[in-house]
Amino acid sequence: MPRATINAWLQPITFTNINHAVGFPWEITRTSKLSPVRIVDIYSKGGYYPEYNSYFSLIPSSGIGFTILSAGGLGGMELEIGLAEALLRTVFPAVEEATRQEVVDAGYTGRFSAGNSSIELALDERGNGLLIEAWQSRGIDFKGVAWQYLGIDFKGVNESLRLYPSEFVKVDGDTEEEDWRLVPDIPGRRVESVFTPRCGSWGSVGRLVYAGQQMDVLVVKKIRGKVVSIESPALRVVLEKE
Repeated sequence: MPRATINAWLQPITFTNINHAVGFPWEITRTSKLSPVRIVDIYSKGGYYPEYNSYFSLIPSSGIGFTILSAGGLGGMELEIGLAEALLRTVFPAVEEATRQEVVDAGYTGRFSAGNSSIELALDERGNGLLIEAWQSRGIDFKGVAWQYLGIDFKGVNESLRLYPSEFVKVDGDTEEEDWRLVPDIPGRRVESVFTPRCGSWGSVGRLVYAGQQMDVLVVKKIRGKVVSIESPALRVVLEKE
């Protein structure tokens, strides 16, 4: 199926409670118990016929899935759910670690530079995406002023910046150009109210435009699967991988 069709198919139709939803034909579980830094959505479909059970699951964000088939008269999916739980708790940490290693092997981390401009990217265990460790733009500490450029003024929080893939990719032969988004790491406020924002970071995406370009867009260029450069269209600079 076309990717757009799959993306439309893997969506909830309605929510049954805060952690569960249903789709066509999915039974969707949203959990924070598999990863210390992110929410994981599991798209499943259970099936039952006298003496036989099946349980099919997909985790789109990790690109993995599994199927459990059983026979012997146990009803109610207790066996399948128990096996799925044991499987995920055993396998998922290894999947996460393999994903992190793929990011390093592809060259997303490290230092990129052009003249007196540079950016240093790393993985860390405190959050998702790529952590911006240092960022110089024409000799200026751009990381130190990026929050102001993004139009954000939050005091007393951890002012770290991260890059996240947007899944917009242009492919031309062996060359790929991926759009990544610069997002400030703003923790949710510890206030008990109905409309308290729980993820202020994503409210900042695309807020500031400079020279006709969104300031928070960085374009990662890959050739034959390896990262070779990072471009900031707004700053008009291409940083080459060192």
